[in-house]
Amino acid sequence: MNTLEQTWMTHQISNQFDELENYNLFSSDTVLHEILKRYGSHDQPTLCEMGKVAGSSEYFQHGALANKHTPILHAFDARGRRTDFIEFHPSWHKWMGLNRQFDTHHILLISLTLRLNGWNGLHVFILQVRSNAATYVQTQ
Repeated sequence: MNTLEQTWMTHQISNQFDELENYNLFSSDTVLHEILKRYGSHDQPTLCEMGKVAGSSEYFQHGALANKHTPILHAFDARGRRTDFIEFHPSWHKWMGLNRQFDTHHILLISLTLRLNGWNGLHVFILQVRSNAATYVQTQ
């Protein structure tokens, strides 16, 4: 047998599962559904759509690339002048775009503003539940 044609196979792997992709991160989470229902959230349709997008193979790949290519700070230009520019991989922009598309990028700031202006209770709590649910769906 030619050594170039020889294939090395040490063993067959049978105790590993395939990567989960192309599934809805929100609709597959019954505990999150129950929490949102219990606290009167009406964000289930939005979170369902977001879970579908975030669970796609495209966004899994963007997540892996974003984790691999962390942001790079360019504090100075070639002449030593301060620039403070942060370079993001395009996959970071895809995830940030998803947050903007589903309005999850500013909810915590709104709830903080409401608290500073004297709002407490249910309105702030619902915003925090929505923010936490959206964050949870994205990080599964």
